[in-house]
Amino acid sequence: MSRMIKFLSAISLCFASLATVAAQTWEQTTTARDRQSVNITVYNSNLGLVRETRRLTLPDGRIALRFSDVTAQIRPETVHLASLTAPSSLRILEQNYQYDLLNPAKLLDKFVGKEITLTAKS
Repeated sequence: MSRMIKFLSAISLCFASLATVAAQTWEQTTTARDRQSVNITVYNSNLGLVRETRRLTLPDGRIALRFSDVTAQIRPETVHLASLTAPSSLRILEQNYQYDLLNPAKLLDKFVGKEITLTAKS
């Protein structure tokens, strides 16, 4: 019985450690200020290739990295991120593209089919 309690205690500690690590996700935003270089290749049919290098210092562990100051016409499937100084130390777990300039039409589109609550200021 004592061995079972020790085993369950050890497993509980492992899960608690994992929960702590998972909860420590940093958030960072990179802007045009971090830009070191930009190379542009222009093709026919209103298409261009932009290669941009930004200098960032990232903390160890998981991080939610947001890129601001990018074009609205970007093709998300063509975006690639890599470390130029330590390629094997950077791994992409998930990549999303969310470019939502808020305007009345976009606001309505986001809530079509959903229940909303309206409040009025006195």
